Amino acid sequence: MTKEIKKEDLEKELIEKWADIEHRRWANWQKYMHSKMKRSYDFTTYNLPENLYKRWERQIATDYKDLSEKEKESDREQVYPYLVDIKSLLGYKIKEIEKNIAIEISKVKIEYPEYESDGYDSGCKRTLEVILNLPIFKENDNN
Repeated sequence: MTKEIKKEDLEKELIEKWADIEHRRWANWQKYMHSKMKRSYDFTTYNLPENLYKRWERQIATDYKDLSEKEKESDREQVYPYLVDIKSLLGYKIKEIEKNIAIEISKVKIEYPEYESDGYDSGCKRTLEVILNLPIFKENDNN
């Protein structure tokens, strides 16, 4: 028996989980940045080496599509943690759609008078035709 999850609860859970991922991503980036900085003799200022500053300035000004493959992969690595949740969410949505389709189909009485003489294949085509004309499929056509 599967537990029903409310859309609002799922959204809240994902927002919190993704905010945690984003915070860890940011914290790792800051840790990396700080490890590259040079401290002044009195520890009052920190400077970024010029080569890193120039590289990051170039990357900031570059569209993703124009980055090197290595730079793109670095950005992709930041997205991977979200994929598990997105796949799960899509599976949840598909199950919800399947349930709604089953409910709608169970309400339909399909008449086959013009197909009775044509046999099984025509009956299947008629069933599919009726199902695809259900309102649940028409709603999805606009999306």
